[in-house]
Amino acid sequence: MNQMKGNDKSRDKVIPPEEEKSKQKQLLALLDRGVSKEWPDARLYVYGSCANSFGFSKSDIDICLAIEDANIDKSEYV
Repeated sequence: MNQMKGNDKSRDKVIPPEEEKSKQKQLLALLDRGVSKEWPDARLYVYGSCANSFGFSKSDIDICLAIEDANIDKSEYV
């Protein structure tokens, strides 16, 4: 029985709490609004552990910015 409690503690360290997931969603929404204002045809795509829910608590957020506007010199943003 004690081993099960230990596993719960380890699990809590691995799985981000709902509050953290909520903050990630808020951040992504804020970034998306900012990107949309600057580049209306651009999109943000989340990938990695944040996207597939395999992230640890305090994990980073991997984001890809896709700019479809042919008139933008993308090398200026790299």
